[in-house]
Amino acid sequence: MDSNNEPLRQAIELLLDLPNVQVQAVHQDRNGSYIVTLVSTEHGATCHKCNKRIDKSNGHGEWVTLRHTAIFEKPVYLRIRLPRYQCDCDGEPTTTQQVSWFTRRSPFTIAYEAYLLLDCVNSTTADVAIKKKVTCDESQGVLDRHIRKSVDWSTMEPFEVIGIDEISLKKGHKDFVAIVTARQGNETRILGVLEDRMKETVIKFFRSIPKVLDLVGYKLYA
Repeated sequence: MDSNNEPLRQAIELLLDLPNVQVQAVHQDRNGSYIVTLVSTEHGATCHKCNKRIDKSNGHGEWVTLRHTAIFEKPVYLRIRLPRYQCDCDGEPTTTQQVSWFTRRSPFTIAYEAYLLLDCVNSTTADVAIKKKVTCDESQGVLDRHIRKSVDWSTMEPFEVIGIDEISLKKGHKDFVAIVTARQGNETRILGVLEDRMKETVIKFFRSIPKVLDLVGYKLYA
């Protein structure tokens, strides 16, 4: 596939639906997977030491490769080398830019992590690892990163339907967590992954939902 094909790059960029990035090159490997090289269009970073916004360029971080959601039913891998910036605070530390669409040390984009989590419903993390050709540690890591995370309710639009499902951590074991999802139109969005499926845990999560989002009353599905 010609990586210099401008219409192709623009189409892939649109399908990726990621903020502040530009597709630099696209090709397919021998297995048919799309390998997409990206560059960040965002300028600046937040110093990891003093939390000040900085914009003095200092090269780039290491290349990272991330699994993303499929395009045309073909696996997608993103390659990016994020810019690094230097601060003038004590020690003049350097900080690599952080982006909103993937978490450091994760081999997946946040969108692909959400896809794996939904696939864990009524299954186990080990089963999902086999089906999606990821390691058990990677599958478990996705779950661990989402458990007990606070929800940024300010990014949410009102929803009518909330779902609660359970995820079995190990086959044959009574070791479960609960995943809470919401339907917004035709999209299912993950609200939270709870550390267990106890009634008290679920009620506490429900009570954390701001009243402003409860405009029409919830319907519950399981």
